[in-house]
Amino acid sequence: MPSAKGHKLRIFWNCLLPGATTALACLCLTLVNLALARDPPWQHAPGLADLGIKPAQAAALAGPDILLLPHGLHDIEVTGQARPGIFRQVRFVTGLLVVPISAEVLQHDLEQPHDATLGRGLHLHIEQLQTINQDQYYLETQDYPLPWLHWHLHMRWHRRTLSSGQWLTELQEGDIRASLSRTEIYPLDQQHCLLVFTLWSDLGSHSWIIRLLQQTQPELSRALPWLAVSTMLEAERQRYSPASTNSNAPMPSPFMEGSVRIHPWSALPGLAGTEPWVSVDQSFPGSPSSVLALLCQFSRYPEFLHALKNVHVMQEGAIQRSDWNLRITIGLLQLHRNYHITTERSAHEIDFQGRDDSGHSLQGRWDMLLGAHQNTQSRLSLQTGEDNGWITGYLRYTPYPEMAAPMLGALLILHRSHRWLLHASPKPSIPVLTKHTE
Repeated sequence: MPSAKGHKLRIFWNCLLPGATTALACLCLTLVNLALARDPPWQHAPGLADLGIKPAQAAALAGPDILLLPHGLHDIEVTGQARPGIFRQVRFVTGLLVVPISAEVLQHDLEQPHDATLGRGLHLHIEQLQTINQDQYYLETQDYPLPWLHWHLHMRWHRRTLSSGQWLTELQEGDIRASLSRTEIYPLDQQHCLLVFTLWSDLGSHSWIIRLLQQTQPELSRALPWLAVSTMLEAERQRYSPASTNSNAPMPSPFMEGSVRIHPWSALPGLAGTEPWVSVDQSFPGSPSSVLALLCQFSRYPEFLHALKNVHVMQEGAIQRSDWNLRITIGLLQLHRNYHITTERSAHEIDFQGRDDSGHSLQGRWDMLLGAHQNTQSRLSLQTGEDNGWITGYLRYTPYPEMAAPMLGALLILHRSHRWLLHASPKPSIPVLTKHTE
């Protein structure tokens, strides 16, 4: 029979054990919180190291014209109270965010003086306004003027955010032009995220960006490799003019520290006078996510279609050309491991075949001639290894007025966590396909 002393000790221990366990758990939680406060995991979010921008540096970039939005990779509500802007309450789709700006920034938009300003300091063109349902709209805009960048926004909003039907009509009557963009989002802390803008555009209206980048934002020029390629193409096209004396010498891009070289067409036999092309010496130091991009800037001559064949885009940024008469510009971002795309069919059809290291595959065919001259739609078929079902999208082409053959602006293929986003961007274009397989 237990003694009275042992009984009291057991009672004391039974009372002490839960309290001690709780105290120990609180102590462990406190230590974990202290460790997270010292070295929070969002500082190690993918992309920050490759961008070379630390959270404190990124926060320092925020100013009256740049707003670091609250972090969130899904729908984000922006009230518009922190900075003056056109929006008061907007929900944006994943990864596509707007930076509200002040009206003073409009003074920097020197290239498009004829464009109208629509509402509370937002300067834009309308690419397409498509009714999704009775409550949502999909809008693509371009020429959102920041002092160092023109960029293009794909966004979706609810009907309640439109101030009136008159404003919607005014948007529909805007200047319809097209381009292509992508925005990368990197969490900085619990309150902010870094927006990395990507620009694919015609090269004629962005020469002023080069000067602004060189003079005011060199750190951003290093953080935006796609923009550097786009602007350097324009810079080198001007540099390698017929009056240039050293047009045969490739020039390392000052933005990319040697990772991109600009070659004028005049350096290749029989291609003098056409646009330069880009070769990639190593992977772009951009987003570390699985992103594959092909930027195709075609020659102004009709015969470029007959040279489009046997283009191999290989792993880790290496580009192989089997036909040196190929009149196409290819820019390649860092690839997913073991991911390949081969474009090899005929003069006007491109077949895509790819597979990532998880076994997911992509197959597709792009017929560039179908409907190109008639300003109609061309069929793009895709097949993924996930469901073995064919998915079709459509591309719309509009020939440049001064050219006999259409110039196709860009073909972009993005692969990130098995999410396929395909776009093609002549003037103008529509979104081709968005397939989410989260």
